[in-house]
Amino acid sequence: MKEKRYFIKLRQAMVRYNLDMKDISKIINRSYRQTNKKFNKLAKFDVPEAGKVINYLKSLGDKEATIDDYFFVETFSNENDLIEEI
Repeated sequence: MKEKRYFIKLRQAMVRYNLDMKDISKIINRSYRQTNKKFNKLAKFDVPEAGKVINYLKSLGDKEATIDDYFFVETFSNENDLIEEI
């Protein structure tokens, strides 16, 4: 079974700007372990945390970065998958 990857657009931006989860942990002021849980959807990114990440990416030149695209689009598309299963 293939492992489900979450936050694909965010992960792509992290690769583009040479960031790792440790960097994201510092940006949102959380431990690496807490951040890892968020990336695996065992805990949720809150809006202020998502905003900090987006602002940081924008400071690096990512003019396209939005909270919706990087954090919430995936949530809604996953809900649609659940509806299709029913």
